Amino acid sequence: MGFIRKCSGEGGMKTFLALAIVALLAACTGNGGEKQEAGSDGKKEGEPSLPAGTAAKSEPVMLTFFEPSTGQSRELFMEQYGNAIEKKFPHVNTNFVHITPKDGGGYILLPDLLASGTHIDVVFSSIGAIHSRFIDYQLQSDITDLITKYKYDLSRLDDTAVGLMREIAGGGIYGLPVTNNPGVLVYNRDLFDKFGVPYPRDGMTWDETYDIAKKMTRTDGGVNYRGFVTSFSHIALMNQLSANFVDRATFKPLLSTDDKWKKHADNLVRFFQIPGNEVKGTNLAQMNKWFIEERIAAMYATQVWLSPSDPLNLVNWDLASLPEYGDLRGIGSQPYPTYFNITNMAKGTARDTAFQVIAWLTSDEYQLAKSKEGVLPMVKSPEIRTAFGSNMPFLKGRNVKALMPAKPAAASVWTKYTPVANAAMLEQLDKVLQGQIDVNAAMRQAAEAVEKKVAEDKAK
Repeated sequence: MGFIRKCSGEGGMKTFLALAIVALLAACTGNGGEKQEAGSDGKKEGEPSLPAGTAAKSEPVMLTFFEPSTGQSRELFMEQYGNAIEKKFPHVNTNFVHITPKDGGGYILLPDLLASGTHIDVVFSSIGAIHSRFIDYQLQSDITDLITKYKYDLSRLDDTAVGLMREIAGGGIYGLPVTNNPGVLVYNRDLFDKFGVPYPRDGMTWDETYDIAKKMTRTDGGVNYRGFVTSFSHIALMNQLSANFVDRATFKPLLSTDDKWKKHADNLVRFFQIPGNEVKGTNLAQMNKWFIEERIAAMYATQVWLSPSDPLNLVNWDLASLPEYGDLRGIGSQPYPTYFNITNMAKGTARDTAFQVIAWLTSDEYQLAKSKEGVLPMVKSPEIRTAFGSNMPFLKGRNVKALMPAKPAAASVWTKYTPVANAAMLEQLDKVLQGQIDVNAAMRQAAEAVEKKVAEDKAK
C-alpha cells in the first residue's frame, strides 16, 4: 500500500488525492512466470489482437506518458509500467513527464507543460482526475476507430469501468481501464489485540463499525487512540448509495435535494463526534498520519494499493470489506478505475502504437502478472481475479478478498462538475466538524457554490 501522495489538483480538490495508500508496484515480469498457450497466430489467449509483426518489425517509436500527481518519478513509472512496456515492445521507448516542484515553491503543472510545448501521447489517471487533468485541457481523442481496427474486445473488461468511460466520452472511448482501487476498511491488528476487541469482519454495517469505533476510542497511557478515520473525498466518490453529485444533463447540483447525500454525510460525521475522536476537518494527510505514522487510529475507511515496500507495512494491518448500509446489505464500494487515455497529440504511427501498448496493459498476460503482484485487475477473468496477491508473501494470511466486493455499487454519474461538487462538500463538512454549521446547511451551501461555478462557466 502506498503512503501519502498529494495530488496537486486531482478533481480540483484542495488537498485531495493524496492517498496514503498509493502504489509502489513491483515491476511486471512479462507473464508472471505462467506458461500460456499460443494460438495458431502466435497470440496468447486473452491478448488483444495486434497486426502481425507489429512489435518485431516496426520502426522505433517514442511514447510520452503523463500522470497528474506530485508523487511520481521516472523511476517509479518504469517500475510500474515502463520496463514491462519496453520488454514487450522492443521498438518502443517510453518517456515520462509529471508534476515537479518549481524553484521558489509551487509546482510545474499540466498547463505549464503544455505552454512549454511538451508533447504527451498518453495521460493515465484515476477517474477522479480525468476531467481536471485531461479533458479540461481538450486533450481527449475518441479511440473507437482503433478499437475497431484492432478488433479489441471491450467485453473482457469490467462493465462498470467501460460504462463510466462511455458516459465521460459521450458514447465514445478516450482510454482503457488498467487498474482499480475501490474502497475498503483497513485496521490495525495490534490495537485490537491491545484492547481485547474482536477484529472487524467482512459484511459489517456502518452501525456496527460505529459501535466498534466507540469501543476503540480511548486514552491509554497518556495516548489518545482514535477508533476510526477516513478519506472523506474517496468514500464520497465511491459511495455505496450511488448518489449523484450533479444532474447529468443540466449540471444542477443534487447535494441539497437528494436525501442520499445527507445520509452519507450524517453517517461519516457521527464517527468524529465520538468523544476523543473529534477532528477539525477532513484533512487527508492528518488521517494518514494518525493511522500510518503515529499508529493511534484503529480503523481507516479509504482505498488501497498493495506493495511490500510501503510505509503502511510498519502497521500490523489487515482488511475488511467497506462497511455496508443496513438497507443495502451486500453492496460494496463503487469501482475507482485508472484509465490510460490517448491524447489528440498522438498522430499516425505513435497513435496506433499507443493503442497497442494500452491494449496490452489490459491483456490477460499483463493483468495476470500484476494481479499476482497485488494490483487489482480490470478484466473479468475469474482466474486472474483468483490469482490476486499470490506472488506476494507479505499478503499471506491477509484478507485481500475484501478488496473485491461481490456486488459493487452502481456507478454514479460522472461529469466535469463531480470533483467540483465533492470539493465544495468537503469545504462545508470542515465547518460541520468544527461545530459551526449542521449537515443540512453544509449541503445547501455546497450546492450554492456549485451553482455559482456552473453559472460562471456558462457565462464565459
